[in-house]
Amino acid sequence: MMRLHRLLQACLLLTCLAAQAQPSTRHSPDALRAQVSEALTAQLPASSRVSVSPPDPQLQLPACPKPEVLLPATQQPLRGQLRVGVRCHKPQPWTVYLSATIQESRNYYLAKVPLQAGHLLQAEDLTIGQAYAENLPPGAVTDEKQWLGRSLTAAVAAGAPLRLQWLRSINVVSAGQTVKLVLEGAGFRIDSEGRALGNAAAGQSVQVRVASGQTVSGKAQAGGWVELEP
Repeated sequence: MMRLHRLLQACLLLTCLAAQAQPSTRHSPDALRAQVSEALTAQLPASSRVSVSPPDPQLQLPACPKPEVLLPATQQPLRGQLRVGVRCHKPQPWTVYLSATIQESRNYYLAKVPLQAGHLLQAEDLTIGQAYAENLPPGAVTDEKQWLGRSLTAAVAAGAPLRLQWLRSINVVSAGQTVKLVLEGAGFRIDSEGRALGNAAAGQSVQVRVASGQTVSGKAQAGGWVELEP
């Protein structure tokens, strides 16, 4: 009886060891997510962030030694919501699709120094921060054109984000005003004058009628002159 008991114990031990030595017959869901994330990350700039949703927990896929990630066929930059496939060719073919989200960090402007209400913004007043879309401050100014030629309607503390609702346009060129026109190119500069046909803040386009009666377009500059567009 003792010998039979020991024999049963030995058989049970061998069965357990065999089970431990046997490789998994299912493809890990975590491995799927990691493979998709790695393939996407390799195609993106360092400023991008990738998140991959887990597959259906009920999904039971046979183990695959060399899964192939199927990225979307597009010439456009990868961004936003995507469906990315993973395909196994052998030993048992299968294909599954996972949802992925790609986010890009965006620049936004902050006050470099304390700024008072009424101040006309200059480049030296500001510094640039970065954040993903969901972390951007509400109403954040993300483009130079949004603050160029504008003054503040409220004081802004150093390090605080600049907000669209605090900006007010200031016209540097007014309709009917005689303005200096400047056209610059490679190795030349031409100065002339004309009469502005509209109001414009710094950086905004404005039409100007010159002495010949011709109308030209240019960008209003902070000094009240217009840079012509070649």
